[in-house]
Amino acid sequence: MGFQFQLPKIKAPKLDMEYFKPNSREPVSAKIKNEVRKRAKNKCEKKGCNYRKNLQFHHIDFNNRHNTVKNIMLLCPNHHIEKHKKSKVRRVYHRNVFGVVTGSSLKNKSKKKRQSNQIPRLPDLRF
Repeated sequence: MGFQFQLPKIKAPKLDMEYFKPNSREPVSAKIKNEVRKRAKNKCEKKGCNYRKNLQFHHIDFNNRHNTVKNIMLLCPNHHIEKHKKSKVRRVYHRNVFGVVTGSSLKNKSKKKRQSNQIPRLPDLRF
């Protein structure tokens, strides 16, 4: 004489999995990589740098879907980081309500000019 409790059967909603996939980019083809390496003579393309180890591919226009020989350069890790720090664009990642990255885009970096000699203005506190 035991009590049996059964949960009702509920069908899970069908989810569109494309919505949850990150906006993936197409990888640079081996043919393009080989042409870039040949042009760069297997060294960093930054003028004056002869570094030959751990070279990285850099998209000149910062669009990682624009995979052409003219848009890709071979850089050492230090110069690759330097290029991204000096860039005037930044990558912004878009997330859905679950926090999953669903895409990204490039936005201009906003530079706020600070004037160190300017005294901060206080709010008017009249009653």
